[in-house]
Amino acid sequence: MSTSTNRTQASKPAPLSRPGNFARDARAPRGVQGRDDGRVSPTVARLEPWVSWSLAAYTAWIALFSFPDLPALWLFVLYAVVLGKWCDLSPSRRQGRMFVHGTLLLCGAYFLHTHLSDRLGGAGGLFFFWAAIVTLAYAFMLRPRWAAGIVALGAFEFMASGAVLGTLGASAISQVGFLLLFPLVLAMPFGEAMRKPDLLVERTRIDSATGLLNREGLLIHGDDLLHACHREKRPVAVAVFGCDDLLALREMYGRTIARQALDLLVEKFQAIAGSRGLVARTGTAEFSLLLPGLNRDKAVEAIARHLGNPLMLEFDVPGKEIVIAPVVVLEAARANEPSIEGLLAELTADMHILMAVSRQEEATGSGQSPTVQAAAGHAVVRRATASASLTLADESNAALMSMMPTMPAALEAR
Repeated sequence: MSTSTNRTQASKPAPLSRPGNFARDARAPRGVQGRDDGRVSPTVARLEPWVSWSLAAYTAWIALFSFPDLPALWLFVLYAVVLGKWCDLSPSRRQGRMFVHGTLLLCGAYFLHTHLSDRLGGAGGLFFFWAAIVTLAYAFMLRPRWAAGIVALGAFEFMASGAVLGTLGASAISQVGFLLLFPLVLAMPFGEAMRKPDLLVERTRIDSATGLLNREGLLIHGDDLLHACHREKRPVAVAVFGCDDLLALREMYGRTIARQALDLLVEKFQAIAGSRGLVARTGTAEFSLLLPGLNRDKAVEAIARHLGNPLMLEFDVPGKEIVIAPVVVLEAARANEPSIEGLLAELTADMHILMAVSRQEEATGSGQSPTVQAAAGHAVVRRATASASLTLADESNAALMSMMPTMPAALEAR
């Protein structure tokens, strides 16, 4: 550790002196408080695409057998299919995102009812199901306040369509009653009751300090994602990050700065994973990422894009600049990989070896890393770089290190 005002050496490795303190800090970071109320469970998110696909299937059926001379109907089939595929490739993680999907479907319903053909009968005609299915399904899947919003939008879409076409009457009023009554009285309460067990289970899979998945959650949802990638013949990479610098930060600068660093790291990891990937806190200062659609090289590029090459995270605190340099190991899952558990265990073991070598190098003072040299004059918290020149007692560990001569100073894959 060095600062712009003085330079000191700790008598013992500070990062590992009291790791339990950091693990017990369950206060949610910025942006995580209240996150549980807005989260969509993976189970519900996997159901959402079928709402759009059911609309597409029934619209295609009617277009094929009832209106073969109206090819514009197939545009709405395509619209629903594309929206459903979007929900499938980028599942909703938040209530607001799912609400937007429902709103887009209602927008499609409005244009179908008012701008296509008078032969369709408008909002109260044959394609009334575009509003009915959306309001019922999303009232079932969304939490009450979001569900009430989608129901109100569904009723508004119906009345706006009727006003444009001049068809508001007794029949239309009764159909508006359907859009309001059934979603509010049936779909919302039933959905709330059926989500409760799922929500309780999901809470056991979440790390309370960060809002990320824990190890159990990563294994469960990771296997589902792995199998989906296998079905789609898409690659998937697993990355494990060692962030012992977080423990050092807490030891040297206190809880507040350590929390700021944790918040920033979580944001970076979520950016790397994207909307479909998974991020988990799998240890006190260990994070694991599942990156669908990326092979090893592309995963390296994604990590470098957000954390730099060499890996580092910089942020300012009063009077100093902090630089954190995580250690990472990663590998792409094999095409016949049945579960991520084995690969995750291998990568975690490799990462622990790297961290042990880093601590050994730090304790013996053998060299200064490029990151420390580049950050001279600032407060730097950093694991020493593991290198092949270090002699390990275990020959297998030495073989491992020889494959990663520049980690993390130059981002490298396992």
